[in-house]
Amino acid sequence: MTLIFSQAGVIRLSRLPNFSIAEFLCLSATFLCLTAAPVDAETTTVEETIVVTATRTEQPLAETLSSVSVLTRGDIERAQAVDLTELLVRLPGIDREHNGGRGANAGLKIRGTESDHTLVLIDGVRSFSATTGSTALQHIPLNQVERIEVVRGPKSSLYGADALGGVVQVFTKKGSRKGGAGFSGSLSTELGSHNLRKSTVGVYHALADTSLGINLSHEETDGIDRTYSDDLLDGDSDGYREFSAAATVQHSFAGGAVLAVNYLRSQGDTEFDGGADDYTEFVNETRALRLKAPFSEAFDMTLELSHFRDDADTFGSFPSGFETRRNAALLQGDYKLGTGHLISLGYDYYLDEVNGSTAFSETERDNKAVFIQYQGSFGDLQTNASLRGDDNESYGHHSAGSLSLGYPLAGDTYLSVSYGSAFKAPTFNDLYFPFTDFGGGFSFQGNSDLEPEESQTLELSLRGQGAVLDWFLSVYRTDIENLIALNSSFTSVDNIDEAEISGAEVGASLAVLGWDTDISLSYTDPRDKASDEVLVRRARGKVYAEISRRFGKFDLSFAWRTQSHRLGADRVKLGGYNTLDIRGLYQLTPSFQVAAKVENVFDQDYTLVEGFATEGLFASASVRYSF
Repeated sequence: MTLIFSQAGVIRLSRLPNFSIAEFLCLSATFLCLTAAPVDAETTTVEETIVVTATRTEQPLAETLSSVSVLTRGDIERAQAVDLTELLVRLPGIDREHNGGRGANAGLKIRGTESDHTLVLIDGVRSFSATTGSTALQHIPLNQVERIEVVRGPKSSLYGADALGGVVQVFTKKGSRKGGAGFSGSLSTELGSHNLRKSTVGVYHALADTSLGINLSHEETDGIDRTYSDDLLDGDSDGYREFSAAATVQHSFAGGAVLAVNYLRSQGDTEFDGGADDYTEFVNETRALRLKAPFSEAFDMTLELSHFRDDADTFGSFPSGFETRRNAALLQGDYKLGTGHLISLGYDYYLDEVNGSTAFSETERDNKAVFIQYQGSFGDLQTNASLRGDDNESYGHHSAGSLSLGYPLAGDTYLSVSYGSAFKAPTFNDLYFPFTDFGGGFSFQGNSDLEPEESQTLELSLRGQGAVLDWFLSVYRTDIENLIALNSSFTSVDNIDEAEISGAEVGASLAVLGWDTDISLSYTDPRDKASDEVLVRRARGKVYAEISRRFGKFDLSFAWRTQSHRLGADRVKLGGYNTLDIRGLYQLTPSFQVAAKVENVFDQDYTLVEGFATEGLFASASVRYSF
């Protein structure tokens, strides 16, 4: 790796070659030594961060044995990201694919796995299309999001199918923004490149034991030409329109029970290239009811009921329609076995139903599962063990387990090691797509004999936490079997591929000369076991660095991201890139805020998916009023 430095810091990363994990670890050690240079002596009190996704129970972030990142509402507002994938790609170990411009199909690849190896939850609700197996991440409105937790690594031992690479949980906005009783709200508007117009309104009310909130958002943009095609039909800009609504009600009972109801709906249309007037109308909706009741000081019971809807109707050259409905129920009990020991036992059920223009040979399947988890401490040794068994109507019984151990070393350094198995369920398209002749000698039909994809992951992590410096280092290895791929005649799919993924991540957060600095380096080596070739659409190396500082009422930040090259699906090399973003936020009064950003300042042209364009230089400005 060649780094070019100046007195101003890192100027560019000229190349990211195929170095090994050992070389990456040497670089990481150097990186940690550099970040551990003298820093400001001033310290601040940091509120303890609680996470729930890693264990399905509340747990301090500092005590979790998983690799977890948390983004608060403040982080989201400061980032001023266009969509969820743009926000999350800044985190270590995460790459993305994007089919050009706002509203286009987008996916996240965690630690070199496929985009459909990431389980996405919205307020605890499994959110993905049962036909394609993917989540419409581009339609999750950031204006409605209060908090995001990202777990890197397998979690099928708690969540079942699809949590092979990791879990992303999105929490929508809740209750009163100001705290306490009374009425409050906010208004905001944003204007930007490509004729972007975005407006939001939120109202909140809190009584002694009840809080509620309603948020509405509208976004519209003319977009960019999504593809590089010279076809005249594809030479226009492809727009995007979205309206979203979110509502929440939460009530606390005298005995300590808490009832929460959450609702999120996003609908609109997105244009794409392919004909004179091609576009897709979409509706995504989640409904969730959650009741948590303490039966004693040692025992809590949680009941969750949810519904998920994913509709996509395409018009134009090749019209089609696909609908997913998912009804789910969870019953979980958490029992404290004295100080430092917790057992969780749960029953998880969901029913998937599909409908649309394709006549699938089967249109529904249910999944029943039980799981158990133990969290305990023996002196300084922390342990976490979990096991889950699923019984699916399509592919039968399947199980997954995990074991994690953590131990404090000298000073503030903490060591953890974990092992986990996971699996990815075949989709309705994989299993039940009817025989279809597409012409030109190409036909396709699903394979009802498919088995789930399976993986095993081993991870070793070190982390340190102090008053002015936090750092981490993780090394992992994932082996995947029974990967679903097209057969040799390209007429169906089968469990024929295997993959081996090795990787490492290192990062640090510190204060230097009044500037807050966050920097991370990620390396992954994803390979096909049979051919030893690198898997496509994955950057092997990534660096992200952000520095920010508050000048009175003004926040200023600079973010630099670089990624190495990747291979397209045709195995043609897609070049790496460097981008610089500048963001500013000014708090005029306690109630009035203005913000502006410029992304990809130097207008670098790069491609994430072969044939599809990226935004280039993008600028916007927004105002927000709170009352």
